[in-house]
Amino acid sequence: PSCYVHDWDLGKRLKPGYRGENFGVPLAVNAHGMRDDEAAYERRPGSRRVLALGDSWTFGAGVEAGQTWPDHLERLLGVDVLNTGVSGYETYHEALYYERDLTK
Repeated sequence: PSCYVHDWDLGKRLKPGYRGENFGVPLAVNAHGMRDDEAAYERRPGSRRVLALGDSWTFGAGVEAGQTWPDHLERLLGVDVLNTGVSGYETYHEALYYERDLTK
């Protein structure tokens, strides 16, 4: 689908700023290429964050915004949970994505 762009290391990644549909549901991708609200990479002092790495289960393929497990976890814990899931990713992709882009 058009929500992806080619990535030489990972094969694909979510297209930053994408707005459209995926599996028949509306999809919005933030400026960092996450299926999440806009957020700075840098954590606010004193705040807590959880980074959700994963595949289509984390991404929420076919699920509307607000209904992914990272969204539910965010509401349960009352902390920011960043959804970095990408359909098709395996542990190798997630580890590389984390080390290359998400350690900021």
